Amino acid sequence: MKKLISMILAVILVMALACTAMAEETNGEKFDSVWAIQDVIVEIDQEEEGFRVLIISKDFEEGKGTIWEYNCFYQENVDALVSMTTIKRGFTFNPEYPDDETYEEPEREGFDDDGKSTMFTINENGRLIWKDGYENMGQDLEFINIGRFGGSWKNEEESVYTNISWNGHDDAFYYDVYLQRGESDSESCAIFYMTGVYNEETDKLECTGPAVTYTNGEKDSTSDNEVYEAFFSWTEDGKLLFEAANGIELEADFDNNG
Repeated sequence: MKKLISMILAVILVMALACTAMAEETNGEKFDSVWAIQDVIVEIDQEEEGFRVLIISKDFEEGKGTIWEYNCFYQENVDALVSMTTIKRGFTFNPEYPDDETYEEPEREGFDDDGKSTMFTINENGRLIWKDGYENMGQDLEFINIGRFGGSWKNEEESVYTNISWNGHDDAFYYDVYLQRGESDSESCAIFYMTGVYNEETDKLECTGPAVTYTNGEKDSTSDNEVYEAFFSWTEDGKLLFEAANGIELEADFDNNG
């Protein structure tokens, strides 16, 4: 892996001027997001030297998966991300604990051969298209932009806590959102269990769901079955904004983010 990193850095030095020139006009920032279809998620991160693309595919029946990692640069004349290096490896996991993965040795690792670069484009419907240079991967797949909202967040002063995780398995295709307002043993506490959908036009996570309320640590015996709404967006300084009255800024809860 150290050898591969050294090789990548060498290529980066050669291409730095070209990438900088392209960035003056357009740098492909529209790709920088998280994209998904059922059981497959694509994370694209823009870095100073280009883009890092991570694709994770899971087969929950077999307990097996594949991960691809590409280092790409934005190529303006085709409006696409084009890979320089590729890493592909398989892994196994327990479907009951899908985040506990055991990785295999890489099937492929290193610089792409001539004519074997992978390309990522965005079609006229705003969907991400993946064309792998070595295999027929990505054929007929169109990935939806789901934004970046995973993780745990908090504002201790306002007693607001939330955990957001992507659910893209079986018939589900949304974020699971746990939102707590108030301390559990306080005079008033409400816990919301919501589903969230990313609105690409507003760049917000729109959530709906019921709530369970507590008074002095005791669960209220009555419920009005009301469905509540919540909205999340990003501030310029990278905080998650819970759009309640006056807006409540949430910071990453590193104790629960692993």
